[in-house]
Amino acid sequence: MKAKNTLLAIAASAFAGALIGVLFAPDRGERIRRDLSKRGRRTQRDLTKRGRDFADMAKDELEDYIDYMREKYEDAKRHTDDLIERSEEATQELKRKLNKS
Repeated sequence: MKAKNTLLAIAASAFAGALIGVLFAPDRGERIRRDLSKRGRRTQRDLTKRGRDFADMAKDELEDYIDYMREKYEDAKRHTDDLIERSEEATQELKRKLNKS
């Protein structure tokens, strides 16, 4: 959510800057359009890079979380297997004691 807000703020700032530039520009229209076009391409390039960086970060975080959850699953499975084994041993011990009686 923070990255989305950051990207939105950047886009809004770029738009506001361009608008103010047009309103107060002392240059001719042709030059203003060229400058706005250049700034627009630069902003698009920056936003694309930030988007890719964000996607890479999200992918890394997801992979880390998946690894963490796999470890937790394996721990729980080992613990469950251990409990089952101890339960079976206790059952066998009870059967031996009952057969002796």
